[in-house]
Amino acid sequence: TEYATHQEELHAAVVAAVAEAVPAGASPARAATAINDWIVTKTDYNDPAYEVSVSVDDPYEWWPAVSAAGYAYAWEANGVFEGLDVVCEGYATAFQAMALESGLDVVYVTGSIDDSGERHAWNKVRYGGAWHNVDPTWNDTPWAPQYLLIPDSGFTGSAERTEDEYWIVDGNAGRYTAG
Repeated sequence: TEYATHQEELHAAVVAAVAEAVPAGASPARAATAINDWIVTKTDYNDPAYEVSVSVDDPYEWWPAVSAAGYAYAWEANGVFEGLDVVCEGYATAFQAMALESGLDVVYVTGSIDDSGERHAWNKVRYGGAWHNVDPTWNDTPWAPQYLLIPDSGFTGSAERTEDEYWIVDGNAGRYTAG
């Protein structure tokens, strides 16, 4: 019952956010931009939650540590809709929920930042016959949005990244190349 209530509340929040953010009749690019902008104005990056997650060496113990510290919401879309600060997974899952509600063809992507090797999450949106990357976490900076609707090759320098095998079945990964 608690889970069902949580899902109902999340869905209602997503529907309300899309109604507020996405203009009626918006093109896919305009809708994706509006969703990105709405998310980055509603939340900030949660550095303390991130620090707890990386302080744990055992990969099986990071989630219990994060939960015990009271930061579980930072990895969930509802963190954004509750006005809380989140980490990349919270940004990306909120973007995915809003994009799906808007009728966009969207995927949630995980991988690592090549410069640091740190794990990261972002999204890809398909329109005009091609996939385009959106990284709402990295767009929540003073110099953003430089990671909005870009090809895979748009992640350069310290933003270069490698998609990992966890986000999609290996045989399907090529279908989501943002070229």
